[in-house]
Amino acid sequence: MIINPIMSEPRFHFDRSIELSKYMEVVWICGWMLHSHYKFSDYLTDKHQIRVIGKGSIHRKWRGIWDKLIFTCNTAQYIKQENPDVILVYSSMFAFLIPIIAPHHKYILQLFTTNVSPSKLRNIFWDAWEKIIMLPYSKFFVQTPELIEMYRIKADACHIVTWGMKPISSKVKEFRSIELLYIGTLNFRRVHETVSGLKLFMQKHPDASVQYSIIGKGNAEHVRLLNDEIRKNSLEDIVKYYGYLPNDEIVPFFEKCNIGVSYVPITPYYTDVIVTKTVEYLLSGMVVVATDTNKNREAINDQNGVLIPDNPQGFADGLEKVYSRLTAYDSSLIMEGAKGWNVEFQIRTSIVPILKSISSK
Repeated sequence: MIINPIMSEPRFHFDRSIELSKYMEVVWICGWMLHSHYKFSDYLTDKHQIRVIGKGSIHRKWRGIWDKLIFTCNTAQYIKQENPDVILVYSSMFAFLIPIIAPHHKYILQLFTTNVSPSKLRNIFWDAWEKIIMLPYSKFFVQTPELIEMYRIKADACHIVTWGMKPISSKVKEFRSIELLYIGTLNFRRVHETVSGLKLFMQKHPDASVQYSIIGKGNAEHVRLLNDEIRKNSLEDIVKYYGYLPNDEIVPFFEKCNIGVSYVPITPYYTDVIVTKTVEYLLSGMVVVATDTNKNREAINDQNGVLIPDNPQGFADGLEKVYSRLTAYDSSLIMEGAKGWNVEFQIRTSIVPILKSISSK
């Protein structure tokens, strides 16, 4: 059983659990779908079931907190009725209540990155709240060894799991021009700096064939920063911002584009986190221009991309390096080198053995 109150992006979760359902029965307990483009019913199979406990749309602010509390209590009652073999709980505001209300089950808490707000005070508060959430749990899933130290939990209580990703495109890319793609949130990522960097590159190479597609949503301030930067640099014909697009509408971009932009700030709360977009680009055979975080450094090499500082000049210099050897890249080799991130491989070789081991104890 997997518990997650709000389903954000189905491809980050259901793609993995549907693969897992080839080996064992999976039942999700969910509250709400974050985006109206998707329906829970589209992801049902005989061995992949979804029980939706939330009603209507989740409210915002204080009523939203109340919705999550009611969801958590109802989920605990459902667990008492069903008695699943293993319960994987996604860390959320009231996840600490589930083992308290429904004790004597084999629980695993799935931990994600520590809080990534630029506000130090907010980070301190939510990281402290995470410690409270963790108290009733004795087993944890984490993405990287560094997160064990950041959360200050015993290594023998943790399983380092990489769920993997499903390739969005299997088309072999050609490298005759620069077709850039950024996908992901705009919030606190400073994506507008890549537009500034692109302008610096274009000033040096005015005849280069370049297109840059940006997909993702953000709050009003970050969207404004991006659009202002596009207009200020007169790049409206080159840089296109599409906002949020559902999964089926991003596929053509992964088919067309040959260079992925993995631009996250190089900060303590990002540097040891696996950047999902980096993996998706590589699995789709794209060269990656990535900021020089610890985890990007493990994935990027001379054959599949470049590492850059997190500033406009760094982005421009990264494009310069890619442009200088553009025709030397091999999309098929990039895909082959990324196979270890494939969801089928990770589920079969890592997740299934771990879950079976926990279930048998």
